[in-house]
Amino acid sequence: MTIILVLAVLFIAVLSLVAIYLHWQLYQQKKERDNAKLALDQRQRELRKRNFESIEFIARAFLQEQLSATEASIRISVLSESLSLSKELAEPLSAFKQLAAATSHIPILDKWKALDKKQKREFEQQRLSHEGVFEAFVIESARQILENKASYLQHIESLDNPL
Repeated sequence: MTIILVLAVLFIAVLSLVAIYLHWQLYQQKKERDNAKLALDQRQRELRKRNFESIEFIARAFLQEQLSATEASIRISVLSESLSLSKELAEPLSAFKQLAAATSHIPILDKWKALDKKQKREFEQQRLSHEGVFEAFVIESARQILENKASYLQHIESLDNPL
């Protein structure tokens, strides 16, 4: 009878050690998962910040007439997709998105190079026409982006930040 009791206590002790070990492994996995999520959140914030800084740079270059409204709109539209902005902060970007949408049918890069001169002139006239329609709206939007830089950066920092 004593042997059975000793074996039972030993069995319970071994099961307890296995349970403690498995619990420790679960704890370690959760800790690693939490650390990975924090690192991912930080990388996403850094990417959003870098994308906003690019938007800021493009807006400034556009206002200094270093690139066309269409080129600025295409670039800003793509970069803004990752920002996860509030409705209020996204408003100034809508001018760029609208102009980018209006000119999205115009070929770019290699497709532009493949066009003949007549086609290029036609597309250039269309681009200029669209830019004329959106000009004041896009200029004001670029100014708002530059004026509200702190609000954008604060919003980006607050995303996915545990309070």
